[in-house]
Amino acid sequence: MFGLLDNFPEVVGRAQRLVEEKFSSAIAAFLCGSIIRGDSTPESDYDMVIVHEKLENAYRESFIYENRKIEAFVHDPETLTWFFEKVDAASGVPSLPAMVDKGLIIKNVDSAADRFKTQAHNLLLMGPKPLSAEEIDNFRYFINDLCDDLRYPRNFDETIATSARLYELLADFYLRTRGRWSAKGKSIPRALKEVSPEFAFRYSEAFRLLYSSQMTYSVISLAEEITSEFGGLLFDGYIRKAPAKFRLKRSTLKKNSGRKSKK
Repeated sequence: MFGLLDNFPEVVGRAQRLVEEKFSSAIAAFLCGSIIRGDSTPESDYDMVIVHEKLENAYRESFIYENRKIEAFVHDPETLTWFFEKVDAASGVPSLPAMVDKGLIIKNVDSAADRFKTQAHNLLLMGPKPLSAEEIDNFRYFINDLCDDLRYPRNFDETIATSARLYELLADFYLRTRGRWSAKGKSIPRALKEVSPEFAFRYSEAFRLLYSSQMTYSVISLAEEITSEFGGLLFDGYIRKAPAKFRLKRSTLKKNSGRKSKK
């Protein structure tokens, strides 16, 4: 919460000074993340989205300003749109649009920040592209594969590694099959709570039980429940075809393998 390092006016003032000193030519700037939500910690950084009129390329920069960690995502309108649509929307995890939509406006030249907020908000309202039948089967298969590893784990080290992967994959499937945007890492509990606080609690409890007591059945049962309305966990009959263009002629392979390194 605010007060661990700075109060709210100090946070905003620091962000404003940073923009004017380091990104003075920006047409829009947003302060985002936990520092705005009010659940920051002493290690939380200042997440910022900076938009210039024109850049050669978008970039992400991490640095220290006034003894605070800064993560700046720097764009122009075209790169911002590219990451909105081609990266985040395509992946189902709208990190950048959510930052802009929920961010606090720090700079707003000719209402540019307002326009970007509207753009981000409209994209979020559309929701993610529905999963295809093939994508649903892929999820069911890979979730089943991880559950198999949990049913008969060789040791707890492997159980930790397997369950860590399953934590994200299972949440991704749950959210996407309900037409909701997905999340990664520490954002997953918040995304689940937005859909169902009751389910989010059960989800966390299942994995907490696994890590505290090595009881894997809690997570396996959860996976069976989540996939049940889509045919359940999948193994028998699953086929995943590679694109036809994924091939290399034998002559090319022989030619490459026969090359001798020059000394």
